Amino acid sequence: MPKILAIAALLAALTCSGQTQAPLSAHAKEITQWHAHRLKELRAPEGWLTLEGLFWLKEGANTLGAGKSNDIVLPAPAPQEFGVVQLHGQIVHFKPASTATIMARINDQPAHELDLRYDEKPDKLRLGPLTMIVIHRGERFALRLKNREAKTLREFKGLRYFPIDPKLRIVADWVPYDPPKMLAIPTVLGTSEQMPSLGPRGVHHRWQEVQPGAGHRRAGT
Repeated sequence: MPKILAIAALLAALTCSGQTQAPLSAHAKEITQWHAHRLKELRAPEGWLTLEGLFWLKEGANTLGAGKSNDIVLPAPAPQEFGVVQLHGQIVHFKPASTATIMARINDQPAHELDLRYDEKPDKLRLGPLTMIVIHRGERFALRLKNREAKTLREFKGLRYFPIDPKLRIVADWVPYDPPKMLAIPTVLGTSEQMPSLGPRGVHHRWQEVQPGAGHRRAGT
């Protein structure tokens, strides 16, 4: 009799373990998909895990290269002298060194002298795993460096989240501004940018939602 009960208990356990889990709710599925999308963005060849440097440009000449005497010191495989970025007001001009014309590319073309575009569609200066673009923040310009072989990307272990709890879901009404309103949004760089607000959210609590530009995440105040 004890043997029969043990076998019955084992069969019941196997039956339960073979049952499929309950399908995710629409709310949980939406969050899970967002988690996967965020992870994909972080691990992308030019995702935020590849960010390795931000160098503010001074007015005039800014030398680039692996040599320690350069204004902006680049990691391998950059040559000792890579080129010069000239900043004159709103114009950012790049002149590659002779070695860079062989090793580097700008927008998938051989590196050459030119005025670099920034803002919405910046020119991309590539050298092996390195990608550089000019960014414009307030009245300042900087060279942003990303590295597809960055340590932060190679050693990334993934993201951890609290369990999805439907009780924490907040339902609110969205009332858009008409006409749209501009808000000054502080940045992590210590500057502020004017961004169009889509309108406040909520009744007792307000969430000012803004329309993110290129390279920005959605933010609120």
